[in-house]
This record gives sequence, structure tokens and C-alpha cells, in this order.
Amino acid sequence: MKKLLFPALAGAALLALAACGEKSAASAAASAAEPPAAQTQPLRLMTDDEEFTGRTAGSADGYYYVDRGSGVAANLRYIDYATGQDVFLSSRPGGDHFSPEDESFLSSAAGSALAFPAGDALYLVRTGAPSAASGQDGLACIWVMGLDGSGRQVLYQGGSDEQLLSTIAADGEALYLVRCVTQGDPPAQQYTLAALSRSGGEMQTLCELPGYAKMIGAADGCLLLHTIRDESAQGTPQLQHQLLCFSLADSRLSQLTSWTHAQDVYASADGSRLAIADVTAGTVTVWDFAAGQTLAAWPMEGHIPPGAGGLFFTGCRDGRFFYWNFAEECLEALSLADGAWSRVSLAYDDPDKLEKRPVEIIADAGDAYLVCMDKEVTARTYPGDGGAQPQRVEAAQPVYALIGKDDYWASEPRYRTVTYNT
Repeated sequence: MKKLLFPALAGAALLALAACGEKSAASAAASAAEPPAAQTQPLRLMTDDEEFTGRTAGSADGYYYVDRGSGVAANLRYIDYATGQDVFLSSRPGGDHFSPEDESFLSSAAGSALAFPAGDALYLVRTGAPSAASGQDGLACIWVMGLDGSGRQVLYQGGSDEQLLSTIAADGEALYLVRCVTQGDPPAQQYTLAALSRSGGEMQTLCELPGYAKMIGAADGCLLLHTIRDESAQGTPQLQHQLLCFSLADSRLSQLTSWTHAQDVYASADGSRLAIADVTAGTVTVWDFAAGQTLAAWPMEGHIPPGAGGLFFTGCRDGRFFYWNFAEECLEALSLADGAWSRVSLAYDDPDKLEKRPVEIIADAGDAYLVCMDKEVTARTYPGDGGAQPQRVEAAQPVYALIGKDDYWASEPRYRTVTYNT
């Protein structure tokens, strides 16, 4: 659900799904490769625009994700679009995937973790949840490796006072991310926008940010940030939201718009197009955030769910802004180009929430989408913590599938189900 709320960063990080660890020192020394050279690659958001979902942009061929049970250890997995198979990212199909010798093994699950390809490299990011108990395994860290998971090596490791947010952009030169450093007595958090060199691992601060900030878009040399800060002198918090655009060309941070927390507002981007849904005003405004121009404003009349208390499962894909209508059990979808509304009725019964949920788009697969078409309660095996025996965990798991884009928007359930391989 994507209601814009003031987050508790540390708590959210500790509850997030996945994290990562290094291979053994001997294995890493034997297989580590040089970081990839800079490539020509357009700037784009590589992750979900919502914090700690673990969702990222896949490649044209498949999707990477971190799979974790109830402990701290996990595995790196890969969904191959051509075969529809969900496999361990390992060179040993029949090997022990729950030992540190396996490329897919991840020893640390402190904080949130996510994996995404950029060019010919795969990046694994641990956002960090530092504590005396977790030691090095709790520190923020970024690894780089081959697309097949080989040659994993540390590109960047944060300090004991640092966490990374899970919203990250990339181009051929750098990864762009938000850092949170906690210092002082009483402790205070400072958020900064930073660039991490893909070739050398140097971290450069681009600018300071006025409070909590997450990245929600990246295109045409501009990074789009949603910030929240408390402007109250004392007593009841007075939260102020801002949408800021940082230009990589001239290092200029500018404000697009702002609103108070009392207003019911949601923002989501698709490329350089930004949809701002103001439920209070009953409009969806479309921006070109890189150019700083308003393109259109469309009415929401007749498409706001009555008594919903906000918009949920919001997003932008292929020129449409959408959100879930619980009353009608469908997605309301707005064309950003002409203001036409449509509905997507693809849904499933959530076994945990005991309610209908939309079939959610996970990643773009060319002329198809990778989606979560259902959830089912099943038992899976995960690596044990600290060298312990593998553990068997029963929980509600996503059922992934591929569906043609035209079929998705037409509510035609022509799925090709993905097979989870153990």
C-alpha cells in the first residue's frame, strides 16, 4: 500500500524482507573481478519508489530478488522469463545452496536488501541496520558481481552511523541513492543525496536534503525526490511534503510542488512523467518533472473510492496512473496522455489479509509483465543463521506469473505461471 506517511526508518529497515552477505574470504579472493567500466546507460530508477518492498527493475531477460525466511540468512534468486523458471542464482544447480560456498548464499539479513542489474553488472544492496549485536553484518553495504552471480565483491561499505534508503537510480557512471547518517546527542538524522561510482566505489555527496527523503523517479538527467519534514515548533507534528528535482548537469535542487500532510496526495512517476493525485482537490496533475512543466490536469470525479480513507497500491506504468478500489475490487487506471479512465479487474484472495488484492505488476518483461497473481501458504527451506542447519518455514508466498501487457490492461487472465525450483 502506498499511502504517503512519515516513516520510522530504523523500524522499517528491521522489518524489511531481505538482506545479503559476502561469500567466504577465500572464495571471494579467488573469484573477485574488477568492477565494470562505465557504460552508456540512460538514467532510470532501478527500484520500487516505495521503501523496503525489495522490488527492483529486472533485465530484458529476467528478474532478480532476495528470498528470506524467518532468520537473517537468505538466498539470491532469478526468474528467467524465457523458461518461466524461478531458480537459485548459482553455478551449481544440484549443489548445496544453503552454504557460504554457493553464489546464491547471503549470510546477513540486517536491514532491507535488493538486487538489480545495470548494464553487464548485478548490484546487491544492504540498506543496513547497525547495532552492537550485528557488527559488520549490520552495516550498509553494496556488492557488485556478474549477471550470473559470479565474482561478488564489495563496492561500498557504510559506517556504524549510516543507513541507505532502498530507492536507488543508476546511469552508466554511478548509482544514486539517499544516505541517512545519525549523529549527536540527542541523536539527529541527516539525509543526503549521494552518487556512488560504479567503476571505483567512491561515494560523493551531491546535496543535503531537508528531512526524510526517498527517490521516486529518475529521467533525463534529473532525480525526483519526495521529502517529508516536521515544521512544528513543539507539540503535534506539522508534516510538510515536498517534491524536489535534482539536476545532475548543474547540481541544482529545485522544488516542483509541496503540500501538507492533512491533504490526501499521492505521487508516482513513469519515466519523466509524474502523476500527482490530489484526492482532496479531486484532480490528477501530470508533470514533466525533468523539464519542470505541467502537462495536463485530469478530474477524478466518479473514480475516488467512497470511504476508502486514501488510495492504495498506487503506481505508474506505461503511461497510466492507477490505484486499487476496494469497494469495486478493481484497479482504477488513468491514461496520462488523454485523461481516459479504465478498470483492471484482475485480483486474488489474500490469505493473510482475507480480502481481495490486485494482481500487482512486479517488473517489466518487454511485451509482458511479471506479476504477483496470487499468494499461497506453503513451506520453503532457507539457510540457517550463523552456520546452523537449514530451516523450514511455512508462510504465504507470492505466486509469480507472466502476462501480456495488453491482456493485463484488458483484464484477460492469460497467465504463464512461474515455477519455483527448490
